Amino acid sequence: MKIESKKIVQFIEPSTMVNNGMLTFKEGDFALVQLINNGTKDVYFTILDIQPDGIINPVIPNPYKNEPAQSFYIKAGDTLIVKNKFLNFFPPHGIEKHKIFASTKPLNLAPLVMTKGADSRGPLTTKFEQLFKSTYSLTRGTPVGTLEMDEGIATFDLIFKITTK
Repeated sequence: MKIESKKIVQFIEPSTMVNNGMLTFKEGDFALVQLINNGTKDVYFTILDIQPDGIINPVIPNPYKNEPAQSFYIKAGDTLIVKNKFLNFFPPHGIEKHKIFASTKPLNLAPLVMTKGADSRGPLTTKFEQLFKSTYSLTRGTPVGTLEMDEGIATFDLIFKITTK
């Protein structure tokens, strides 16, 4: 996709961006976020980006824009193109992953990712957020407890490659 002054001037069908079986973006490319809920329940979603160098960044909700988790919702059977969400692809080059979390309750992992679980910037509203936070403090040999989940959670991966221009 080519964008000039926040207007799409060229649209490229994603199937044409597959190189050796992998979705491939060039440095400087932009893309819109489109989600399809093939499930039978309405869900909230959040997206994390895992870079080739292992760094994790929140994508949705965007913590720098103070976006509420409740804003990212898709009804069962719907297709949603997220407004004003242009993804920009930049180094490091290599294999990257977007981890998409769908939940029956609003979910915001951004504060936990940005602080590596040290500070949640408010109460953790779901048991999954509590579990996610605990992953930053677990070490080998740490006692394992139980955490009953009262919300439905599903995860999906979008794996792609970022190359030079």
